[in-house]
Amino acid sequence: MITLTARSKLGPLMRTLRQRSGLSLNQVAARTHLSRSAISKREHARPGYVAALVDHFHALGYDVALVPTRGVGRQTGTGWPG
Repeated sequence: MITLTARSKLGPLMRTLRQRSGLSLNQVAARTHLSRSAISKREHARPGYVAALVDHFHALGYDVALVPTRGVGRQTGTGWPG
């Protein structure tokens, strides 16, 4: 499980998790019904809106976490990537 903070670098985190799962940009694009370019832009985007939501949940006393899904890509290790 990875707990997100308002300062989490979400784009690089998405890229790291995609790579650790052994998925290409094209594979993620197909799974999300988005273009390869859209996935790449998300991986290089500034935190913005999602970081604001995470900060809001923290203010309400909640953590936001990513929990690996079984059967998606190759799951290796736990905790913060990198």
